Amino acid sequence: MRTLRERTGRDILPLWMDAATFAATRDRALAMRGDELELVTSLAGRWDEPYGGDLLAALAASGVWIEQEAVIERLLGLDRADA
Repeated sequence: MRTLRERTGRDILPLWMDAATFAATRDRALAMRGDELELVTSLAGRWDEPYGGDLLAALAASGVWIEQEAVIERLLGLDRADA
């Protein structure tokens, strides 16, 4: 998203990329590998974009991540894991 914002010069807003959405769908999360957690923690510590900081902090604190596709499935009621 940051690259897209930089390349287009537009104020592109994230969709379902925040700590609240992560908390609501965390049961679909997967554990991060050690190097992934280190990268997310490092990125969270130096993040200066107007959006996404809360999500990076939540990911770093939890040690788990979730694919946006799983979030979308849940929020649109297409979550087949509950079926």
